[in-house]
Amino acid sequence: MSSIKKSVIIHVREANELQDRPIKAKQPATKRSKSLFTVTNGQSLRSQVSDGRLVLRWMIHTTLHDPHPAAFARRYVISPHRKNDRFVVSFGLPALSATPRVLDDAPDVRSSAGTWKYNGTRTAQEHRQVLNVASYNYLGFVDLSIEDRDTLQYALRFLALADNGKGCNQRLENAVKQELKTFLGSGYAINLLAFPAMAASSAADSSEKPILLMDTESHSSMFVGAFIAHAATGARIVKFRHNSISDLRIKLEEVRGSMGSAEKVALGHVWVAIEGLYSMDGTVPPLPEIIALKQEYGFRIYIDEAHSILSIGETGTGIVGYFQNREPDTDSGPRLSTSDVDMLGGTLSKSFSSVGGFVLCSGELTQHVEARSRQMAEPGSSLIPTLSLIRTLQILMDPTTIRRRLTHLRNVSHFVSSRLIAKGYRISTTPGAPICAIIFDNVKRVLDFLRVGRESGLLCCGAAYPAAPRGAPRVRLSLTGAHTWEDVGEMLRLIDQVAMEVGVKSIREASRAPKPHVASEEAGCQKHCYSTSSLDRPAVSAIDSNTSIRALCSDSLYVANDQSARLRQAGMEVLSKYGLGAAGPRWMYGTSSPHLELEQLLKIAVMKCMPMRHSTLKLAGLSTTLFTDAAVGLLSIVSVCMEPLTPQRVKRGERHIVLLPTNARLEVKEGAAAAQRHASTHVEWYNSTAASSNKATEAENSFDKTHLTVFIDVRRDVEPGTEKRRLASLLQPYDTSALPSLTIIIFDGGVLCTRFESTREALEDMAAAVPNAFGSSKIQWILFSAFNTMPDLPGLQGAFGTGSKGLVEKIQFLGPGVMYTAMMPPVMAALAEAGVRRILDS
Repeated sequence: MSSIKKSVIIHVREANELQDRPIKAKQPATKRSKSLFTVTNGQSLRSQVSDGRLVLRWMIHTTLHDPHPAAFARRYVISPHRKNDRFVVSFGLPALSATPRVLDDAPDVRSSAGTWKYNGTRTAQEHRQVLNVASYNYLGFVDLSIEDRDTLQYALRFLALADNGKGCNQRLENAVKQELKTFLGSGYAINLLAFPAMAASSAADSSEKPILLMDTESHSSMFVGAFIAHAATGARIVKFRHNSISDLRIKLEEVRGSMGSAEKVALGHVWVAIEGLYSMDGTVPPLPEIIALKQEYGFRIYIDEAHSILSIGETGTGIVGYFQNREPDTDSGPRLSTSDVDMLGGTLSKSFSSVGGFVLCSGELTQHVEARSRQMAEPGSSLIPTLSLIRTLQILMDPTTIRRRLTHLRNVSHFVSSRLIAKGYRISTTPGAPICAIIFDNVKRVLDFLRVGRESGLLCCGAAYPAAPRGAPRVRLSLTGAHTWEDVGEMLRLIDQVAMEVGVKSIREASRAPKPHVASEEAGCQKHCYSTSSLDRPAVSAIDSNTSIRALCSDSLYVANDQSARLRQAGMEVLSKYGLGAAGPRWMYGTSSPHLELEQLLKIAVMKCMPMRHSTLKLAGLSTTLFTDAAVGLLSIVSVCMEPLTPQRVKRGERHIVLLPTNARLEVKEGAAAAQRHASTHVEWYNSTAASSNKATEAENSFDKTHLTVFIDVRRDVEPGTEKRRLASLLQPYDTSALPSLTIIIFDGGVLCTRFESTREALEDMAAAVPNAFGSSKIQWILFSAFNTMPDLPGLQGAFGTGSKGLVEKIQFLGPGVMYTAMMPPVMAALAEAGVRRILDS
């Protein structure tokens, strides 16, 4: 295995024993619907009535509490414009916000949960200590030792925040790559890197179009990456049923049959994409059977190891290591090897408790992955932070703690799943894995469980369609190697207490509570350990490892001025309290106080840039959302704004025209590729002061049936030889007062370096080009910018979008870069908040 040539690309983006087999709750038969609003398929009549009442109550509540109830009802309830308007704006987001998912300290086993409104204000000075089973802190590494914290604070004080484009972090990156290769035996955005590279390699090696065979339960980022690959190479996307080998074989036979060859040709242009651990049901893929199919059909394999690295098996090396560590089965054929997998992607935002990601691939694929990595890193706003590189090294250089916590996590997982089954809960999990999902009969009961659980001192996450299968909403427990047996006992007691309070009828007393099965640490870590891993190395003391890490940082030293030093001090205080990583997405307790404080400050900053004649616009009409990665953030905004019209509006002959610049950034073009495209949506690429096609002219006599979305890059979209922005000339062919909806995306990379002066100019331009731009419910807008141009904080990663409340909230719910990816580290939010506050004060 060590002889297999492997390469690691780092990028921010960001025993066949019976008891170890997945426990999968039987799913109800469901009728597929194209509407996101249909959430009750496959449920009993009583459950449907319960959920229907819940949805109706929230829709009425949301409408009545809007500043303009009549306009809100027309726009989002009675006659919505876009496919998911009614569900997201009137139900989805208000229902989520009813249970604030905000932490007031690090996402550790015991966390302090404060009560916040999502407009950035506390509703009460409440700091409730709770048991946290909601964060992706699988091995407890969010908790920093004294030595580790000192090194991270040293980095924050004296080192560049990210690579400066001249290779200042090259030694650190090389060290992380080497550690990952050693550890593995050879982020959200990591799949945006991997899938185009996979398709490019297939296109280069075969005359056939690339084909991506994907599990139906694959993560959102995998499908986004596949859509981008499709746009770039024409790759076909084919889904197979979740973990179904028989359906995968059928799809492979169909592919082989479509090639028109009588011989059994190898399918080298086909990639089978799976996850190492499916986060919504806690199950693992049947990897041995998939590899057996690979030997028969000759396809290639990609595994997204986001949730399986440092979380399953005896070594934490992912799904391959998980199957290597199990008892050999004489009927299963040859033992698995890392050489059986062609490419895998991992994230640093979960067990590594930071942000970023990596790709491990076989040697012949390296050139395609490196080319894609360079392409994504060009803007300079999607780099891996220096702090993340250091934290990853600290963890990988502590094999003793990794070994001990993995063993304990397996024991906890086995015990929790067996107790829940004994008590009659309907669960989905793989004993030994950190994720256990409790399946409920309706969405209302899930929301009640989350609310009552939080009030009782238990933090956990819920999921419903589209994150979970229709008719199977669930509460998800995230177990960690840092939960003590006392924590486990309290967790089970609270689950029973909350379940009874919300009306779960099937819970029963277990016959007798067995003692937790605690495996021998030595046996758990040495028995059948077939892979070469960094866990087999002699332990290095924390002092020695941090000393060696500091020695790697000599090229990253940054001479900070007095202003920069003061700003960095704010980050150091937050680092001490919150740790480094958020350990979860926004809606899954990845949000902490620094995030909401920054969002509130950015709203105030943009509000101050409003033209004076529109000063009546209230702060409540604006909203802000943060993005961990600037490229993924912009991609998310573009894809959400290209959402299809409702079927009713399509039947009326309405169309959606999207104006994008021909010189658009990569993430804008890929956002268009990732969007849910419909025949009624037309993308027009403009390269002068007007759209370069006839569709604008065709629409002149049907403005009342034309929904328009315009993307403006403030730095690029200036008419030659003038200071005049292109927005007015782009909108000139349209009667904006007659349009049923107008959406304006303003990308301004100079917001911070111009101290919001460019924002003021952009909003003035919009006010001049669009009558009643900030007062009409038909007009929505969002301003997007990255933090990497912050004065005195060069290289600060992350981004934000501020604009119309309804649009921003939809992006928070539907945007792949918000809903399904970890929040930016609290320390980065604190640095940005300090920088913005200084700008406003000056």
